[in-house]
Amino acid sequence: MTPPVTQRVLVVDDEKPVRDVLTKVLAQRGFAVTAVPSGTDALRELQSDRYSLMLLDIRMSPGPNGIDVLARALDLDPDLRIIMLTGVSDLTTAARCMQLGARDFLTKPIDIKVLNGSIDRTLKG
Repeated sequence: MTPPVTQRVLVVDDEKPVRDVLTKVLAQRGFAVTAVPSGTDALRELQSDRYSLMLLDIRMSPGPNGIDVLARALDLDPDLRIIMLTGVSDLTTAARCMQLGARDFLTKPIDIKVLNGSIDRTLKG
């Protein structure tokens, strides 16, 4: 299922290779993608534009981490759907993110099939 181009996705990760791969995968699915390297940039984007979905890395430096951005992002746009990304599988952190309003929690390296399934479920739910 290809989403309409009006569905905008914000990719937030401090690693450029990760941003590049996610941007390519999302663009191939028809999403309009904006990718930024920091939580500060993400919050700036969310203040000026609306997004359907945000893929948000948990551990970023410098600036706010993904958990801080998650809470602030949902204050700015309660309808924003957020999937957390992390290089460390940590159930406590995953539970905290879900309590704060994240829709899913994926561990890097990201499996593209798992990512696509998560995106489909997140945008439907």
